[in-house]
Amino acid sequence: PALKYSQLAAFDKAMIHLVKAYDVLADPRPHLRYEHNDHKLLAFERGGLSFFFSFHPTHSFTDYLIDWQPGSYRMIFNTDDHIFGGHGRLTADQEHRTLQENVQGPSGRHRLSLYLPNRTALVLRPEDISPAPHG
Repeated sequence: PALKYSQLAAFDKAMIHLVKAYDVLADPRPHLRYEHNDHKLLAFERGGLSFFFSFHPTHSFTDYLIDWQPGSYRMIFNTDDHIFGGHGRLTADQEHRTLQENVQGPSGRHRLSLYLPNRTALVLRPEDISPAPHG
């Protein structure tokens, strides 16, 4: 019972479902959007989805600001979920909206403010994108 195989199997199943449901592999390569070596953070887009990884072994980041495309995003996956053996620090299905900073002009700068717990990954989808139809 102390082994994590069932949680790893749940993670594998959920990731395969996510990749198929959003046709992620149709996009030939990920588009790196953010990297911070000291914080051990990485963010990229692929297949219309936004992927955020915190590889930091001990430090969690609250209200971490990352420049991002303006819009509203829904968390559709996170590795900190109890079903995967995580600590449940993230709220499933949470909505994130970019914050606009007016920097010399009407366009401004758009940022996501995220809670990035240590050793976790999360996936956000823009609110205007839904899973691909199955056929």
